[in-house]
Amino acid sequence: MVAGCSSVAIRSRTRGKPADHKLWTLPGVLLTPHTAGYGPYLDDRRYEIILDNCRRFLAGQPLRNLVDKARWF
Repeated sequence: MVAGCSSVAIRSRTRGKPADHKLWTLPGVLLTPHTAGYGPYLDDRRYEIILDNCRRFLAGQPLRNLVDKARWF
């Protein structure tokens, strides 16, 4: 459901949607392929964040990239 939302991430499978489906033309919506988890330095970045979070945890500092499961991000 999109009605009433000013900013929302919509999870939808666009593959297989007809060309005239309203999702393709919703104002303020940018559809992108799900490629956020791929890149040439992905493993290096993950390792750096994990290592940094281990150091932060041991030092009693706030951790990076925490997920708010109640808000889904």
